[in-house]
Amino acid sequence: MNIPREKWTRISITALIFVLGITSGFSYYQWSWSITVIFSVISAMIFGFIYRPINKNGVSLFFSAFIGLFWVYSTFAFNFHNTLGFFVGAFSAWIIYTLVFSSVINFLSTLKFNNVATKKQLKWFVPSCFALLIIVWGFYLVCLWPGVLTYDSYTQWGEVNGYVTISEWHPLFHTFLLGLFSKISLSPAPFLIFQIVFSAIAVTYVLTKLVNSGLPFWIVNCIAIGYAIYPMNGIHMSTVWKDVLYSVVLLLMFYFTAEIVRSKGEFIKNWRGVITFALVMMGTALLRKNGYYVVLIAIAFLIITQHSKKIITSSFIALALVFSFNFVTTHVYHAAKSPTTEALAVPMQQIAATYHSGGNIPAEQRKYFDSILPASQWKSRYNEYTVDPIKFSGYFKGNIINDNPKKFLTNWFKLFIHNKYGFLKTYLKQTAFLFKFTTPKNELVSLMGYGLEPKYDFIYNDYQNNPAAATQKLHVMYETYKRTQIAGNQKVISFNTYKSRVLRGNKVVRYDSLFPAGKRLLQHLFWIMQYKVQKYLASGAIGLLVTVLAMCVAFIKLRFWETVGVFLVPALNFLSLIVAAPAPSYRYVYSLCFSAILILFYVLVCKPQNESKQLF
Repeated sequence: MNIPREKWTRISITALIFVLGITSGFSYYQWSWSITVIFSVISAMIFGFIYRPINKNGVSLFFSAFIGLFWVYSTFAFNFHNTLGFFVGAFSAWIIYTLVFSSVINFLSTLKFNNVATKKQLKWFVPSCFALLIIVWGFYLVCLWPGVLTYDSYTQWGEVNGYVTISEWHPLFHTFLLGLFSKISLSPAPFLIFQIVFSAIAVTYVLTKLVNSGLPFWIVNCIAIGYAIYPMNGIHMSTVWKDVLYSVVLLLMFYFTAEIVRSKGEFIKNWRGVITFALVMMGTALLRKNGYYVVLIAIAFLIITQHSKKIITSSFIALALVFSFNFVTTHVYHAAKSPTTEALAVPMQQIAATYHSGGNIPAEQRKYFDSILPASQWKSRYNEYTVDPIKFSGYFKGNIINDNPKKFLTNWFKLFIHNKYGFLKTYLKQTAFLFKFTTPKNELVSLMGYGLEPKYDFIYNDYQNNPAAATQKLHVMYETYKRTQIAGNQKVISFNTYKSRVLRGNKVVRYDSLFPAGKRLLQHLFWIMQYKVQKYLASGAIGLLVTVLAMCVAFIKLRFWETVGVFLVPALNFLSLIVAAPAPSYRYVYSLCFSAILILFYVLVCKPQNESKQLF
């Protein structure tokens, strides 16, 4: 029987993957025999079914080798053993992933979508997709009415209602939007309705563009249904968090930037496009602090590479709006500055880890860091995956860092010189929630802070039960409020006004589900997501993997600088997170995960402009 050479190659490599899977499963991952066999079979089947020969320039093999290393580390369960079998298993896992991801990249890069959408189909799709998202996400809000608030949300709600000092700690643009919609009704619900509607418009818009680019309707409909029924989307859309709206605007920022690069600036050829892109850039810059740097670098890249007057005009309008808003908040509202310590989570974590592990701390650095926090506190309050116990210690003197950040960073760098390996190890643990698929069982990434119904001490409830005791507590709170108002040069209201605002503001945010049975269902679903399937359905590693695979496909299909422009926004967003990861919370990677699947399909429908081009 004459079997073609390509078929022999496929059969041989498929068998090799199965054998390597058995080796890595037992030696590296230390799984049970059943899980090992399942892993080996699935890996072999994926390769066997989508096998494509390695492309001539070897780009997919080159990239998949790095993706393989990333996934070997990301799926590792922290059970290192210094044995030959362990290293053989690790090497086997790397070879498996390299071969499988290479075949996946080659397969995706050969897909061609040429569906032609009719006006009738689009006329049906746009309202139905929008309605689907509105109805499903609206169901979550009805169940969680008037919306989910966490500690950060309550702070912003206090600013909106005038009993918390206006501060840049949380983006004021988001706070002002919350306040604007609360004028309709004193509740976070109007803002959340706006958030749901705006998000549905953004997703529908991008999906419609994908349809126009040739993506079949059945695929687009599946994506739309996925966005609607994915539980973390529904829960986040009903939550007052700046990360949610930022994630949606970032999706639009990605799409506009990618289309501008691919169309050489023609995408915003009219004034409507210029103004829309300016507003998208403004929202990206003002909804999260890291978004500001994403916008600045994106503007510089577009101006340098596109040479378009429309891009310059749009950028000028966006920056003018951003600077005007910041001028007003600083000089009119006298907003208090955000503490520098908020951007220094990683350095503080590394210092604490050095104390905890008995690292090498020179006398000069010990004296300085002990002045910020006693050595016993640095050591005892260290947590491998979050810096919160450090910065929320009653002994922590963050003002020393805020007054002279340069001195802090200088001493931190000197400590780094003596503890390089320890600093690297601590950094990987602090940022693990961004890229680790497998995390320790006792260190789950927080999906929603304290859950769908955070248990906060509502002063309104206290006042109803014991007015005298609650009033005394309010007096203590008022004194703190008064000090921060005076320090920030902001107007101080009377105690009676303060008391009235606090009680009114707390009363309207008490949880009052409009559909209690639905709320119980969502709470059970949330528990499953948090404790059973988190790494599969709510993991930064999955979002990162999908985005990186899309980027590798783009490098095969598109020109080098074109690919750089397409992935500029998601790459900058991820880099800004990995430089200053504040805490192991899913909301910080939501901006990556929310766009990942749309980024992948955007690349898949891109038409190669030069089939014979090389990578560089």
